Amino acid sequence: MAVFSRITTAFVLACSLLSAQASLDNSQSDVAARHHHTSQHVSHAFEVMERAELTALEPREESEEHQIEERDLEARKAWGKAGLAWNDGLKSFIHPLLKTGKVSWCYTWSAWPCCEGSGCPESIPMLWGNKQISTWEKNVMHKKNYKWPHILAFNEPDQSGQSAMSVGEAVSLWWKYIEPVNSAVNVGPAVTASPNGIKWIQNFMKSCKGCHVDVVPFHFYGMNADAFISTAKHFHTMFPTKKIWVTEWACQNYGGAKGQCSQTDVNNFLRKTQGFLDGADYIGKYAYFGPLTHFPGGFNTKNRLISTSGSITALGKQYIN
Repeated sequence: MAVFSRITTAFVLACSLLSAQASLDNSQSDVAARHHHTSQHVSHAFEVMERAELTALEPREESEEHQIEERDLEARKAWGKAGLAWNDGLKSFIHPLLKTGKVSWCYTWSAWPCCEGSGCPESIPMLWGNKQISTWEKNVMHKKNYKWPHILAFNEPDQSGQSAMSVGEAVSLWWKYIEPVNSAVNVGPAVTASPNGIKWIQNFMKSCKGCHVDVVPFHFYGMNADAFISTAKHFHTMFPTKKIWVTEWACQNYGGAKGQCSQTDVNNFLRKTQGFLDGADYIGKYAYFGPLTHFPGGFNTKNRLISTSGSITALGKQYIN
């Protein structure tokens, strides 16, 4: 519509100017000459219009408003990804992290909700492993008339200190306790980003034939943001048709030799990794570790999103904005 308007304006202006010139010429010519000159001027006017049309259709630099719209679109695409790995007994502590609206979901490594009542994000239940089957049956499987938007399966089955199960055991549990649930999206077992974890999830995806695994999640702990990004890209390469979730990650050194990330290191690590996650189309959701008042022993407390008293930290504000 804007292009047509510019073309029409150019045509009218050209005709007006040329018509004025034709009138001057016509006053000095006979009727035959007037007819000849008028035909020439009209033809010239259409040439001017054609040039105006081509000019109007030439590529133009994007306006500032259009660039802002594009940035807003990218921001909206990122909205809905951020979540909370929540394991605090006081559910009221979660609310300061919800104020901006960026956090849209949470989970508790269990079938219990992380938040209840108005203003709460989606609480995604998890079957952590063999130890939580009775709770899973009660809170999730017995709600046959409810369609769960998402469900999570098995926390670090490749780790001896976590749900620790073989691929065969995981496949059996999947068919018995995950597949029968009325859910829209099934999130697969969340393995570590270690070589053992990668091998475990590859074997599971090959062995669980016919399983409805819609999402492949992973956990990452390290001090190098580029290594995290490479890991996420590797999971996408392994499972290109699946969405990838990161349900735990932090600037944490479990090796001990190089010390821990400073607060500046943590801030920069989160900024770079979260920026990547927000921008990658194949990343579905993510949850930083963490929004906890009490961290596991030996864990770098610079990663706190909330303080021991439950107030939001500077890092927490960074995460939700």
